[in-house]
Amino acid sequence: MASVLSRHTVNVLILVIFGAFQTLLAVCPSGWFALQNACYIFLPDKMDWWQAKEVCERPGSSLIVPDSQEEHDFIWREIKGGEYGATDDMDGTEVWVGCSFVYDMFGRSLSCVNVTNPIYQNWAPGEPADLLEQCLVMADKFKGKWGSKSCSALKYVACEMHVSRVSFCMPTDADGQYPPHCLPNHEIKNLTTGLSECAKECGKEHRCHSFNLWQKEEEDVGVCQLNSATRLQASTEEYTYVEDCYFYEMGSN
Repeated sequence: MASVLSRHTVNVLILVIFGAFQTLLAVCPSGWFALQNACYIFLPDKMDWWQAKEVCERPGSSLIVPDSQEEHDFIWREIKGGEYGATDDMDGTEVWVGCSFVYDMFGRSLSCVNVTNPIYQNWAPGEPADLLEQCLVMADKFKGKWGSKSCSALKYVACEMHVSRVSFCMPTDADGQYPPHCLPNHEIKNLTTGLSECAKECGKEHRCHSFNLWQKEEEDVGVCQLNSATRLQASTEEYTYVEDCYFYEMGSN
C-alpha cells in the first residue's frame, strides 16, 4: 500500500492517528485554471474597465488583482501561453487589473475590487505616468508589469474566484494499516479515473461525502465510485473488505 500512497500523494500529506489526509488544489469549474485556493478564467472579448468589472462580479469572483509575485507570474504566464499570446494589437497583449485610481480630500489613492492601497503592487518603470489614465492593466509593453490606461479603452479580461481546496482521508484500521475496504450501497455515480481526479469529482458533487477507488498498484486509473455517505453514516456491516478497493472520506476546509 505504501507504493499506492506514494504514487498518488499530491500537495500535502499529513499523517494522523486515524488516517492519511491529502489536500488538492482548488476544484475549479470547467474552463477555469487553478492556483492554490483560487480559480481563474480568461474571457475572449475585449471590454472597457467598467464592463469587465461588471462581467466578473459574480458571487465569489471579481476582476483579477494579483496579491503576490507568484500569483502575478502565474496569471501572466497563462495569458501569454493561451490565445491572448498572439495578437495584432500595436501594444501587444493588455489585460485589465481590478484596480483604479480614486480621488478624495487627501489626494489620489489606488482602490482595488478587494482592497484599498494594496500592499503588493507591480508597476512598470515610470508608471503610472498619466494622471488622466485611471485604470490598470498588465501589458506586453510593460513586460507583464502594471501600467495605467484610460478606463474606456477596450482590453482583455480575466476573472478570479476564491474557493476551498479539496481534502480527503484514507481511514486506518486499529493497527494503523490501510487494508482494502470499501463502502457499497451509497453510490452516486461511477467514473474511470485516478485518485486525484476522483477526489476532485467528489468535491464538485455536493452530495458526495466519500468515494471508493478500485485500482491495482501498477495501473494509473481505476473505477471511482462517488458515495453519498461517510463511514459513520453507514452501518458497520457495510464497510467491508473488497480486494483492490480503497475507501476515502472527504475532509472539511
